[in-house]
Amino acid sequence: MAHGTPAAMTSTPRAYGGGVSEKRRRPDAKCPLRPGDPCTLCQVNVTGPQDCGLVYLIMDDPEAREAWAENRRLQREHQRAS
Repeated sequence: MAHGTPAAMTSTPRAYGGGVSEKRRRPDAKCPLRPGDPCTLCQVNVTGPQDCGLVYLIMDDPEAREAWAENRRLQREHQRAS
């Protein structure tokens, strides 16, 4: 990728374009711990939610995962009531 090119932009060659390429936007990764928010790559050496240490810690610990799920349920109920 060229320096200064946004990470979410890639160059994809056309099947029959004689080397001509078009810009395609990759989908933004969503943070599974903050629904609706994009993955902000807030930790060093992380490429997305798939290798995020925080996501791993929460999802791997049954108590933390249940507390996170309960918090999500309460947030959804609050949004429905509004």
